[in-house]
Amino acid sequence: MNRSALSLPLPARTLPRLLSSMALALALAAGAAHAASVRGVFVGSDSKAPLEGVEVVLRRAADSTVVAHTTTAADGSFRVDSLAFDRYLLRASLIGYEPWRRSDVTLSE
Repeated sequence: MNRSALSLPLPARTLPRLLSSMALALALAAGAAHAASVRGVFVGSDSKAPLEGVEVVLRRAADSTVVAHTTTAADGSFRVDSLAFDRYLLRASLIGYEPWRRSDVTLSE
């Protein structure tokens, strides 16, 4: 099994109402059979408290087709498995926070 991992830098976004920010830690892991996973944790950047209920949507970069949709657990974590090696757009949103976007999510062997 070929496994690789990549950590992405985490810019923070200012909250419009709560004057705080959130950060997303992404870990991209490739597994066997040409499948990959995206996992991460949302926390408030000031309090470092986990953010539950963040909506996470992955779209294929080539045509914006939604390929995965999930929400974060009580500990702020999420995981999406069985993704094809491809380029993706990631959008995360939570009421009271500005949406957080990444357009450079690339899963490869």
